Amino acid sequence: TTGRPWYAVGKLIDIQMEREIKTQLEAKAQRDSLTGVYNSATSHQLIRQVLAEEDRNGTGAMLIMDIDYFKQINDTYGHATGDQVLKIFAEFLKEQFRTTDIIGRVGGDEFMILMKNVRLDYSIHLHLQKLYTNLQNIDIPELNGRKLSCSIGCAVAPTDAESFSQLYRLADHALYTAKQNGRGRFVIYHDIKNQQETVLS
Repeated sequence: TTGRPWYAVGKLIDIQMEREIKTQLEAKAQRDSLTGVYNSATSHQLIRQVLAEEDRNGTGAMLIMDIDYFKQINDTYGHATGDQVLKIFAEFLKEQFRTTDIIGRVGGDEFMILMKNVRLDYSIHLHLQKLYTNLQNIDIPELNGRKLSCSIGCAVAPTDAESFSQLYRLADHALYTAKQNGRGRFVIYHDIKNQQETVLS
């Protein structure tokens, strides 16, 4: 009779271990294997969920960003250095944004971020300006003194659009504009729209 309770406890421990392993595997499946931020599929899913919440307060800012001239880094210094740059850049992004924001690598050197509950458009500008200032402090020895830069396109919900697909399209358009204007800068979509409306009026 004394063996039965021990058997039951052993089963409970086994079940708990199985749950922990399952949780770890699920978390790992959500992450980009190189950088540790969310992968593309999880980033899209989480951002869609946030945008669909009816009780969402404040403003949400979707950012799409590329590392400028990343192909040149790969071609000049090798893919191992390119991978190191991606890892360092991802860590930098985690330092620049809140733990409640969604940070993902959605392909190559492209990252997507949703800044949640940003209440003032002005604060988005300030945050991105600070990001560019801090980016200059990154030193990657393998790049022999070359500094990283990035281009960012931003669209704001609900000001610019509310759905994921619309925000993505507008943020991508803003990113294209940032690259066309010389890279190493951010562009917020409705700033473009306001400039166009001013010219037409």
